[in-house]
Amino acid sequence: PGYVRALDFSPRDAILAVGCNVGLRSGSSIRLWDPTTGLPLGELEEILGEHTWDLRFSPDGANLASAHNETARTWDTTILQANRPNPASTSDAVQTLVRAFAFSPHDNDVLAAVLEDGTVQIWNVVSSEAVFTMRCPDTTPLDARKMVLKWSPDESRLALSGREDHSIVLYDRERNCSS
Repeated sequence: PGYVRALDFSPRDAILAVGCNVGLRSGSSIRLWDPTTGLPLGELEEILGEHTWDLRFSPDGANLASAHNETARTWDTTILQANRPNPASTSDAVQTLVRAFAFSPHDNDVLAAVLEDGTVQIWNVVSSEAVFTMRCPDTTPLDARKMVLKWSPDESRLALSGREDHSIVLYDRERNCSS
């Protein structure tokens, strides 16, 4: 029971991850399904008092990143349990909440996370360290419910949607951002 705010297919269609929000106070859970048979594969721990905002599989499908109200986690999908510390909470620099993720298309250990204020941080999920932060000086308001983050195929840019003016922000390491 509950409504779905986030879902993602693993590479090669082996798993469908579904973030189910149960209610305003009760929280959410992440359920894993076999998309071919429709049968449940398991449920990751219930996250009490928090909603699931985004789910993303790594390119090899071994890791699943989940963003919640006040936490972000990576999960080892081969053993169905949390395998790494919350990258967003290991840095004192993070003052806002993670709303969307994007794994690098070529590196299973590189994860981009967009924060509620539009800051994008690039994380090494093995070391739980932020390796790069990009900020946009434009203060166009963002709608956290509509944020989507996507890498370009060559990993030179990240695109972010979810701005109230419906524009897209492009982040890159040279110019930081343009809209």
